[in-house]
Amino acid sequence: MKLLCFKCDKEVEIKTSFKIMRNGTEHIEARCLQCNKFLKYLPQKKDVILTFGKHKGKKLTEIIEKYPDYTKWLKNKGIMELKIKRFELLKKLRKESNPISQIEIKLEIDKLEENMC
Repeated sequence: MKLLCFKCDKEVEIKTSFKIMRNGTEHIEARCLQCNKFLKYLPQKKDVILTFGKHKGKKLTEIIEKYPDYTKWLKNKGIMELKIKRFELLKKLRKESNPISQIEIKLEIDKLEENMC
């Protein structure tokens, strides 16, 4: 697989590795094989897994479908809104190719994650 590296200013071969984020989720990180610059996180077909509460370890889509009362409770607490917003930003980040926009999105995600703690 090849991606555009802005540092090398050309399409390059990549190396991938798994990265464990602060919330415990795994992501596939793509880096330039030549300069080792981070390029992007590669899309995965995994669902968001809850990392807290009585439904810890369950898929977010499963919780929304099977436990609407718990979803409402989380929403009232504001936690769910932050998690959903974070998930939407991660999806947007995967699609974004402009490095400046990627940085802005990452800063927004960091700010959200601070509010979740």
